[in-house]
Amino acid sequence: FRTAMGERLARSTVRKADFISVRDPQSLERVQSWKLKSDVLESFDPVFALVDQQEMDLAAEKVLIVIPRENSGEPLLSALHKILQSGRFTRVHILLLQPDSLSEQKFSKSVQDDVQVESSVSEVRTLHDLSSGVAQGSLVLTQRFHGGVVALALGKELDVVPQEKHDKLDALSALLHSTPAHGRKERLQALVQKGEDALRSLL
Repeated sequence: FRTAMGERLARSTVRKADFISVRDPQSLERVQSWKLKSDVLESFDPVFALVDQQEMDLAAEKVLIVIPRENSGEPLLSALHKILQSGRFTRVHILLLQPDSLSEQKFSKSVQDDVQVESSVSEVRTLHDLSSGVAQGSLVLTQRFHGGVVALALGKELDVVPQEKHDKLDALSALLHSTPAHGRKERLQALVQKGEDALRSLL
């Protein structure tokens, strides 16, 4: 969508669609502006429904989960330091969703060298790994969309650092600010179910 050609191709594709489902209000607004004949349904990321619920761990209350990207930098570090200044957390746990990336490894090492609290790193290679890792903390600071989705599915506090305006993380951040925390998980589950039911009836 960042180029005129990209938007033309997207419009051409969805014009042929019998069913259109989007995962956030911004995408809904964009597609509705194209004045298509097909109805557009707002759902949510289907990964949300695949997250296994985890047992509550009282030790998680003092743990901050950080999920970087391989190109993470100052914005994420700044957000991390701001959270740690509260004195609420005694440990930082970093989850690497691209554990073989040298850039991601290097960034996580710089975080560990920089923070004044205990820190640890885990490799994430499956959705179960991600769910288990997120469950170890009470607040998730992420620059990865699916890190945020899993945090919401597990009912964790979430702080999102977008990489640029109007990216998918920006949409996730907007969702956090526009919906009350109480009942948010249930509302998102209902949106996922709505999308699945609509697709099932069409098929």
